[in-house]
Amino acid sequence: MPTIGMIVDISALVEATIAENHREVISIARELLSSGASAAELAGRVGLIVAHGDSDGHAILTLDAAAAMSRWMIAVPKPPEVDPRSHVQELPLLVQALLATAPALRDGEKAPVTYPDPLFPSELGEGNTVDDAMHDAVFGNDVTRVERLLFGLYGTGADYRTMEVRTYDGISTTFQNAGHPLIFAVRGYQLLDAVEWGERAPHIIHWLTPHLPLHTEEPDWVNAVRSFHSDPAHSLASLRTRLSEPKDANALSLRSLILSNAGTLEICQGVYDALMKGGASPRGVGSVIALTATEIMQRVGDGDRDAFIRAAHGLLFTAAVRLVFAQVQDLAALPLLYTSAAYINVLQK
Repeated sequence: MPTIGMIVDISALVEATIAENHREVISIARELLSSGASAAELAGRVGLIVAHGDSDGHAILTLDAAAAMSRWMIAVPKPPEVDPRSHVQELPLLVQALLATAPALRDGEKAPVTYPDPLFPSELGEGNTVDDAMHDAVFGNDVTRVERLLFGLYGTGADYRTMEVRTYDGISTTFQNAGHPLIFAVRGYQLLDAVEWGERAPHIIHWLTPHLPLHTEEPDWVNAVRSFHSDPAHSLASLRTRLSEPKDANALSLRSLILSNAGTLEICQGVYDALMKGGASPRGVGSVIALTATEIMQRVGDGDRDAFIRAAHGLLFTAAVRLVFAQVQDLAALPLLYTSAAYINVLQK
């Protein structure tokens, strides 16, 4: 059954935001939230328009951040006089995100929307898989083919997690632009979760795909990640049938390894050992890597803006990788853990 936030008319809110009329945005948003619409759903629906005017990518990140944080407000007690259905306590998050993304919303509202023809899995030919085709398109910087492949999966009615896995797998051993492609993928899909995928998925797929293929120079360390992952001796296949409970505490030793002067191959081996020998879960390993990134953030002095930006990107990337394993459990996404740990190791040196 559709929720209030998914069926309520948001045209007035969109118009006020485009006009950057602060008073109107606050007034309309307050009314919608008070009626039972959630900030996450409203931000998500606005995001579907913003996606067509957000070539930079950060407007969608802003809306997703507001949507994600607004859900935490459920823990804040409401005054007795407030309607239990009201989400008005989420107002500041929603309004700030809307006004910050107004230029992209303005561009998205008037942008023509065209999608490429889907490339269905059945059209790839015998012996060819979507996995291989996606890798070839990413490494070949073929934006159109990446988009066609994702639309092909969408057109078959594939489960939305399948589209997520194919995206993460395609870029799992690549690294460019401070990790933005993976950050965009995770947060864009997270925003779709707020409004349910269905017919809304094409908006985010179209926004995301230009960021995925390799189009800028990569750091040298990523070649070591690829080399480690491609070695048959480092197969992760047995994790698929492991039945024992995760032993996530066994991943804690990764912290000191990542913060050391170890090389990239040693870092990858540490991640592999935590998973295969230590019995840690992918999410547990991802959590330790993200926590290590927070430690690097704490080392940055107040006056060093450049160092702060570098450390912040490290934290955003590792947090996104951690979230991947809350979304999917497929082995194809696991190389992201190597990339994440190696990135933070290099970042702290």
